[in-house]
Amino acid sequence: MYLFTFTAILASAVTTASAAGCYSETGPGWGDLRQAANNAADAVCNGDSGGVAGNFDGNSKYACRNLGETMKAEFWVTGTGSLSDQDCKFGLKEEINGCGWGGENTHGSFYYRSDPNDGQC
Repeated sequence: MYLFTFTAILASAVTTASAAGCYSETGPGWGDLRQAANNAADAVCNGDSGGVAGNFDGNSKYACRNLGETMKAEFWVTGTGSLSDQDCKFGLKEEINGCGWGGENTHGSFYYRSDPNDGQC
């Protein structure tokens, strides 16, 4: 009985944790443009080219990329310290691949937001 209760509580916590930060299923979602959004996250995290990775002093960095003729991906990163390209990609892509309608979350000292929206940048 105790094992079942513990397992049920643990499963509930894991489900909640993996869904934390995802936006509700309203508005535009990634849909067929999920791979294009992943490619856009790769592009905006290139710190060597003025991307959103790099050094932060509590400031926010924003980037927008068109995913098609009628949709865009908007990205925000806020934090303190040095953010590698790899960590930037992980944070932004987690909200793309784990959240069908985008989302936001905090990892370490950085806040990430990946948001699909109608329109162009």
